[in-house]
Amino acid sequence: MVARWVGFGLALVVSVAVGLIAVRGGMKSGAPQEIEGYASWDPAVVEIADRVPVQSGGRVKPLKTRAGFLMLQLHGARSMKIVSRGEEGAEKLRIGPTEWLLDLLFRPDLAMQLPTFRIDNSDVLKTIGIEAKGRRDRYSYQELSAGFDRLDAWAQKVQRRSQGNPDFKMDREEQELSSLWQNLKAFQGMLGTLEFARGGVMEEALADDVDEEAAASELNTASYWIGVMPDLRQRLAHSAAHGEEKVPDGILYAIRRVEQLLYRAYGGLEWLPPYSPEGETWMSLGRRAGELIQDPDPAHWQLLTRDARNMEELVEAYRSGPDAFATRLEAWRADLAARAAERGEGRMVDSEVTYYERNYFLNALVFFLLGFLLAALGWLSPHTRWGKVCLLY
Repeated sequence: MVARWVGFGLALVVSVAVGLIAVRGGMKSGAPQEIEGYASWDPAVVEIADRVPVQSGGRVKPLKTRAGFLMLQLHGARSMKIVSRGEEGAEKLRIGPTEWLLDLLFRPDLAMQLPTFRIDNSDVLKTIGIEAKGRRDRYSYQELSAGFDRLDAWAQKVQRRSQGNPDFKMDREEQELSSLWQNLKAFQGMLGTLEFARGGVMEEALADDVDEEAAASELNTASYWIGVMPDLRQRLAHSAAHGEEKVPDGILYAIRRVEQLLYRAYGGLEWLPPYSPEGETWMSLGRRAGELIQDPDPAHWQLLTRDARNMEELVEAYRSGPDAFATRLEAWRADLAARAAERGEGRMVDSEVTYYERNYFLNALVFFLLGFLLAALGWLSPHTRWGKVCLLY
C-alpha cells in the first residue's frame, strides 16, 4: 500500500514538473514591457466590439473570435501583460484579443509598441539584423522595424527561387523567417484598416489648388473622393484622349493619395458584406474598392462611399471619448449585423461570444481532473468502500 502511494506521489510530482517546464521554458522570464500612456479600453466598448460581425476562413464570426485567433498566431497566446506608465505611476494591465485588435484599428502608435510577435529562434532575428533579447522572447513592431527591408529582400529572393521549381523546400530557419514575414504583413494589414480615416486627404501639396476652408470640409475626407472617383476617372480618361485642359495637380494628388490609402487597407479587417446578393466574400474597404474598379454599378460605389464615411465617423467618435465611441460603434455593429441577417449569415455571432466567455472547455477540464484524482485515490486503495465504488464504475 505504501509503495502505491509513493508511486502515485512521484507520478503527480513529475507531471506537475513537466507541465511547469513546458509552460515556463517556452518564454524568457522577465518583467512585462512598459508602454507609456497606455490606457485600458472602456468595458462597454469592448463588449460591443466583441460582437461586431466579420468574416474569416469563409465563416461569419464575432470580432472577438477573429482577434483571438490572430493574436494567437502572432503572439502565441490570447492575452498579453504590459505595464502602463503614466503620471500616476505604473500599472500592470492584461490585454485581451479584442482590446489588442482595437489598438491596431484605433491606436496604432500604441499598438506598434506592444510585444505582439513571439520569436522562438533568435537566429531568425540575426539574419535580418535585429539584436536578440534572448533565445526566445516577444518583440514589438517597432523593435522589428529595422529589419523590414532585409526581410522583404529575403522574401523576394525566396520567391524567385521557388518559381518554376516544384521541388523547392525551405529549411527550418527559412520557414521561421517566412512565418515572421507573413505575421508582419498581417499586422500591417490590420494597421491599415482605418488609416484612410485617421488622417486628412488634403496636405500641403494641395495648398495651391484648395483653400483652407475646403481643406477643412468634406473635401479632406477619403469618403468624398471615393464617391466621386468613378466620374473623375471618366473625366480624366476623356481629357487625356482629347487633349483637353490639364486637371489641377491638387485633384490628381487627392486621387493618388486616396488610392494609396485604399491599397494600405487592402489587407485590413474583413467586415464589409458583399454588395450584391450573389457575392460570398466579406472584405476590407481596400479590397472591396479594388473589386469595384471594374464595376460600373453606381449603387455599389454609393455603398462603398457610405461604408467609408461610417468608418471615418468611428474614428471621429473615438477621438470624442468612450461614450460617443460606444454609441457609434454600436450603430456600426447593428448595421453590419442587419446586413448579415439579410444574407442569412451571422446568426451565431452572439452565442459564440457567450460560449467563449463561459469557457465551457476549461471548466469541464477542471471537473475532469478532479474526477481523475478521486478515481486514482480509489485505485490506490481498492479494498476500501471508495475503492470498490471506483472499480464498479
